[in-house]
Amino acid sequence: MRRTLLLASAIALASTAPALAASDGSREKQDQRADAALQNREVAQACLDRLDAFGQQMDEQGYWLTGWRGGWAGYGVRPGLGTTGMTPVTGGGTADVQTQASTGDAHPRQGTYASSDGDRQMRDPGPWGDVGWQMAPRYQIRTLYGAAHILARQGDMEGCRAVTDQLERIHERYTSELQQAGVDPDEVGSWRAQQIAAAVPVEQLGSVRLDSIAGTDLRNTRDEQLGSVEDVVIDPQSGDIAYAIVSVGGFLGIGDRTVAVPWKMLEVTPGYNTFVLDMKEDVLDNAPEITPEFFGSQDFFEEVRGELDTYWNQFRN
Repeated sequence: MRRTLLLASAIALASTAPALAASDGSREKQDQRADAALQNREVAQACLDRLDAFGQQMDEQGYWLTGWRGGWAGYGVRPGLGTTGMTPVTGGGTADVQTQASTGDAHPRQGTYASSDGDRQMRDPGPWGDVGWQMAPRYQIRTLYGAAHILARQGDMEGCRAVTDQLERIHERYTSELQQAGVDPDEVGSWRAQQIAAAVPVEQLGSVRLDSIAGTDLRNTRDEQLGSVEDVVIDPQSGDIAYAIVSVGGFLGIGDRTVAVPWKMLEVTPGYNTFVLDMKEDVLDNAPEITPEFFGSQDFFEEVRGELDTYWNQFRN
């Protein structure tokens, strides 16, 4: 009897050993996946921290490259159509950056921009003078910044590093060219303040091209960055613009949150280079967060609109 029990126990142990080994192997794989996930999060955060530092650096340098709008956006300082790459050119396309700097011409010559009715209007191209590029710095910086952000979220350390390296090189090249051209960051800030003071209610714009405003800075009357206007919401009944979709809490439209600001509360500067909202930053931080499906149907639109208007009405004059 005793011999039978010992034999049965041996058979049972032999049969459970593979299961225990498999269990240990499965647990080891789970631990490896958990470690890999943790490492990916750490990699992502390191790259995101670097991107945040880059955004802060751009703001502190004061050249406001994110406000330089050109090409198809309807705003700019006569892109150098006969040039290649990012080489800055003068309005006539003949003098180099050093020549511009030596002339001491810190005041820009007039360029053109597309007004809301489609006419070409003369305007002051801003403190960047006759320095121009084929492609607006904002577009290039924003594209690379967004790509690095995506790679960071996916834990692609090498990809994120490579794109961020290129992002920093492009930014350094732009700022170096502006320095050689004698562009003064203080003049940029003063000019932007003048533009904000000259802002008019958006109701005076008439028709608006979305590609003229998408990605435009939103600032307050104290010239503080509030966010970036990314899109608009159309009222399904009137066909008019009801809200501006604003990305807040991030950089170059890649924000932490998205909020809807009543369109008629906004003002805009000449050339669509900045939208203005006379509010403090915490007003947008506390605004209801929205997602695209919030405006998926007319019934839902009216429901969400009620909530949004309740919030914003307390700040109307």
